[in-house]
Amino acid sequence: MLRRPQILSYAMITIALGSSLFADDRPAKEQIREYITQAAAMQRADFNAIARATGTPKVEDYSDKSLTLVLLFNTGIREEGKFDQFQFQTDRTPRPNELVGEVNRGLGGYPLFLPTAPVSMIHQDRITDITCEVKGNKATGVVSYQVPGMYFGKVKYIAEKTPTHWYITELIVSDYDIHLIRGERGLWKEKE
Repeated sequence: MLRRPQILSYAMITIALGSSLFADDRPAKEQIREYITQAAAMQRADFNAIARATGTPKVEDYSDKSLTLVLLFNTGIREEGKFDQFQFQTDRTPRPNELVGEVNRGLGGYPLFLPTAPVSMIHQDRITDITCEVKGNKATGVVSYQVPGMYFGKVKYIAEKTPTHWYITELIVSDYDIHLIRGERGLWKEKE
C-alpha cells in the first residue's frame, strides 16, 4: 500500500515530466495510421440514432460531420474509374444494414453486443497504403483503404504535431467535394 509521501512523490514526478511522460515518439506515419480510424469515426450515439430512425435522416441532422457520416450520406454509384477516392464495389448503394457489420465492429450479437472499435469506414486491417510527408509540425498524405466486395477509397489528411502526438486536423475527399476540419471540442465540420 502506498503511503501519502509516496503518492505525493509520484504526483510530483508526473507533474515534473509533464506531457513527455505520455508522448508518443513513433514516426508520424505510424501514429497517423493508428489514429485515422478514430479520426474518420462517427459518434456511436449518432450511429445508433440513424439505426433507429423511422424517417430518412440527413447529414444536416448531426453536429459532428465525421468522414464516416458524410460518406454514408453523400455517396452513390459513380462511373467506373471516374471517381477513385471513394466508390462502392456493388451494383447499387449498399443499405445501412449491409454496412453495419463493417463500420460497427464488436463482439457478440443481439442482445449482448459489445462494441470494441470506433464506428468507422476505415479500420486498421482495411488500410492498403499510407503516405506521409512531414514539414516541421505539419504532416500531409493519403490513406488508401479497401473492404473487399463493399467499397474502397482514399482520403487526404493534414495533421499537426502536438507535444504528445500527431493530431489529424483535416480530411479531404475532393472527388465528392468533402473537406472536413476539426472544430471546437474535436467535432468535425465542413470547411466553408
